[in-house]
Parts: sequence; structure tokens; C-alpha cells
Amino acid sequence: MRYLIISLIIVFLGFFGLLNFAISGFQLILNPIQFGLKETAVQIKDGINFFQNVKNVHNEYLNVLTENASLKSELISLRFLSDENKLLRDQLKLNEELLGNSGGGKITSFVLAKVLGNPQDITGSSIILNKGTRDGIKKGGNVIIGNNLVGLITEISERRSVASLITSPKVSMTVYDISVENKTEGLVVGQYGTLAEMTRILPSEYIQKGDLIVTSGKDGIFEPGFVVGEVKEVSELASEPLKSANLKTLVDFSKLTKVFIVLN
Repeated sequence: MRYLIISLIIVFLGFFGLLNFAISGFQLILNPIQFGLKETAVQIKDGINFFQNVKNVHNEYLNVLTENASLKSELISLRFLSDENKLLRDQLKLNEELLGNSGGGKITSFVLAKVLGNPQDITGSSIILNKGTRDGIKKGGNVIIGNNLVGLITEISERRSVASLITSPKVSMTVYDISVENKTEGLVVGQYGTLAEMTRILPSEYIQKGDLIVTSGKDGIFEPGFVVGEVKEVSELASEPLKSANLKTLVDFSKLTKVFIVLN
């Protein structure tokens, strides 16, 4: 009953406009609060939109990074492919020149192989290649880069092979000095690193610093005409019946990334 009476009184006062002053007072008090609540709501909404935009921008940035990484990967692949094609063209051109100069019977086919290194060989006298029997590689295949002899296939599996470098003490080859008319002959044995030694040089044979030494092919292992190295020093001792010469390879084998394996 009490609430009913109060309600009737409020309706009566409101009908005759007697509550307008009180309503105006309340509105005066509530307007700043309502405005503040509205501003807060707008700011919260703007904040949510801002963070959503930041998330969208971040996602777009990640997408751009992914696309850039993909493009860079494609460019690198194209660069590697271009380098391989150039290397192959140069090798084919050189082979044609060698065939023309030798009258035939040189190299007829070879395979491009990637150098995988050989961390198990602490002497650095061998390298692992990514080609094996499934690629037609056979034990004894000559490994070259350009007209430079790199080594010899000594171990092989289906998908990989191991090449002993010409600087390995396990590798020897018959050679001759292409820089002199008498073509001084000898036998080269590896000395690790980029060095090799040419031995069994007759005292009467002529050889000097700067001469180029190439394979003769007389050992039946290495094809003739491949560059083995350059003479750095000639050793001739009265106590020794034969002379010897220290050679340095023209190629730094530690920096090789690709080589060619002769198939025939």
C-alpha cells in the first residue's frame, strides 16, 4: 500500500509539472556522467579497432615477409641454376677444344656433382660427392674442374662417392712438363693441402719454376692433358740420383663447390 501511495503522489506531481525542477537537477548531475560513459565506450571501441588493425597489419607484414623469403629463395635457386648452366657450358666448350687439340679420344661424357665435403677426413685429402652408381659413376673415374685435375673416385655407393684428391699421398700419376720442348716426365705424389711433389726426374731433363705439369696418361688411370699444378721449386741434390720438384695446384680444393666426374 505504501508503494502505491508513493507512486500516485509521483504521478500527480509529474502531471502538474512539479517534478521538472528535480528532473532537471538529476539531468544536470547525470549528463557529465553519461557523457563520460559514452566517451569511455567510444575510446574502448577505438582501442579494440586499433588492436584489431595492428593485428591485421602484423599479419600483412608476416605475409609480406613470407612472400619476400619465397622470392629470395626462388632468386637463389635461379642463381644456382644459372651458375651450374654456365659451369656446364664452359666445361663443354673446354672439352670441345681439348677434343680438337688431341684429335679425339679425350672426354665424351661427364656428370656435374656437388661437393659435400668430408668432415671425417681430417687430412683434407678427400671429398664426398653427391653422385653414385645410379648416375653412372664408377670407381676410378677422373674428377676435374675445367682442365684441372682434382682427383680420383676411390669409393662409391648408390647415391654418393668419395674422391681422393691429387694432393693425397695415396694418389700418384705419371706426368710431363708441358712448358718445355723435351716434355720432361716424372711421377707426381700428393703432399696434402694444395701441394704435390714431382719425382723421378732425370738429372739431364730440364724443368724450372713456373712450368705447368700435366697428366701423361701413361699410368692408365688418369686421362692425358689435365693440369696437375705449377712448379714452385726444383730440388737437385748431389747426393740424390734424381731430381724432384714441388708443385702447387692451380685450384684451391677447399673452396670447390661443384666438380665434374668423367664417365669414360
